[in-house]
Amino acid sequence: MASTLGGMRAPSIPPVSGLLVLGLVASCTEPSPSASDAALGDTSIASDAPVLDASTPAPTWGPCPARFRDECATIAMPLDHDDPSRGTIDVLVSRRGTGTRQLWLLQGGPGGSAETFFGWHDFLANLDPELEVYTIEHRGVGESTRLGCASGEAASSEEGVQIARSEWAACQADVEAEWGERLRYFDTTQAAHDLALAIELTRRDGVPVFVYGGSYGTYWANRFGVLHPSAASGLILDAPVAPGSDLHRYDLAFETIGRRVFSELCLEAPRCHEHLGDDPAAFLQRVADALEAGHCGSLGVDFDTWRVVFSIFLMDYNLRNWLPALVYRLDRCSPDDQAAIARLFGQLFGAGGGTGVPRMSRVLQTHICLSEFWPAGLADETEIERARADNLFFQDGIGHVYAAQASWPRYEPGPVAGEYAPPSVPMLVMAGELDPAAPPADVGYGYRDHLRGPAQHFVEIPYGAHTVLTGAGSVGPDRPSCPVQLVRAFLTDPEGALPSCASDVLFPSFDAPAAALDRYWGTSDLYD
Repeated sequence: MASTLGGMRAPSIPPVSGLLVLGLVASCTEPSPSASDAALGDTSIASDAPVLDASTPAPTWGPCPARFRDECATIAMPLDHDDPSRGTIDVLVSRRGTGTRQLWLLQGGPGGSAETFFGWHDFLANLDPELEVYTIEHRGVGESTRLGCASGEAASSEEGVQIARSEWAACQADVEAEWGERLRYFDTTQAAHDLALAIELTRRDGVPVFVYGGSYGTYWANRFGVLHPSAASGLILDAPVAPGSDLHRYDLAFETIGRRVFSELCLEAPRCHEHLGDDPAAFLQRVADALEAGHCGSLGVDFDTWRVVFSIFLMDYNLRNWLPALVYRLDRCSPDDQAAIARLFGQLFGAGGGTGVPRMSRVLQTHICLSEFWPAGLADETEIERARADNLFFQDGIGHVYAAQASWPRYEPGPVAGEYAPPSVPMLVMAGELDPAAPPADVGYGYRDHLRGPAQHFVEIPYGAHTVLTGAGSVGPDRPSCPVQLVRAFLTDPEGALPSCASDVLFPSFDAPAAALDRYWGTSDLYD
């Protein structure tokens, strides 16, 4: 779960208010799944799943909205799959290609849009040319029936299309006036039923179906596996968020991981050590203090924004590799450095500054976080406020949830929220060792400790960041990354053995290949 960035108003660096750092449901507390036999794989919950509405017509495929490929359809889903008489909502699905395996992609958030997968298609075609790829917009998001509030997301409002903390009371009033008691059906369980129905409507005889989820998408996929254990041939969970995870301390792990990158990893990487010296942690602190005092102010970026940017770089393996170089260039802050940083931000974040309502839904995000991932009652914000004031790595991803927690109409997720997919469901669960948004020890190891099936696997990827399939350390020249090897094997035979490649992952280089340097930095060297 996360926020979009606001506040960057630099003349030479495009605003990054359009960046969605979604896919991040996590916390720094231990998950509290049920220790009962049911949590270890009893399938009684699945027997309570509704019979999917056979009257729902097959999708009518047509052109897609922007950032979806290649054909799209809107399905009229029951608002309540247990009682279709309550009416319907729209859920968008997309598909690309026709192959011997179907793969459904579930985005993170909660509240993220499936448009995040727009750039994945070439990667997936290379991973497995036989894939027929589907996405589904979570109910409450973007091109599906979206939860929003007109007043708080107006371009003329306090923070434009972002909902300011002071606007949440009015936003809640708008949402409750529109949806009333029907708001409770915008939940993970109903979204899992949406996925099951969409799969049935698009299933082809003899074609196995797989589901991939990233971050909150793993939680959604697991719920699907609990309720519909026979609906797919296998589930792939990347950046796992276990049942029982708690979100209210989400922002705190970034500081721990960020400090470790500089105090430990940089020292062991020749390129980083060469430029940041024998005490990279002190180098970072010195540059941070200078930025806070106005150093390199010609970039037009305030220190609070830099702290968010630093935390964003921790989320991605390649960006984290570049983070020491960014700090090094900020310290020197020559005209060439400023030009390189401006180019990097332009490539990563685009022009930004748009005024249209985003597809992601901060309302759905808040609604699900408070209902599925929050302590009962009110969470104490003192620790978060202290981190907001003091930490060098602070994403500020959950302030809006705290703003709404006192009065938001939460739903009761029920016992299904503590369940894991039964042992009969093949599962590949991949966690990044250095994931600051979903730290494995805090929110991922529930899968490691509870999955008991012969075809259920938990693999921790050394040095991995948040989601590892599209970004992980090298295992040597001309070899696919370990996550790619794992996923290829799983798609080929979900009940077969997986390669033992995690121990082959190489130490981070804190450098970049020539093609990436040219494209993103406009330089021939990452540091100079």
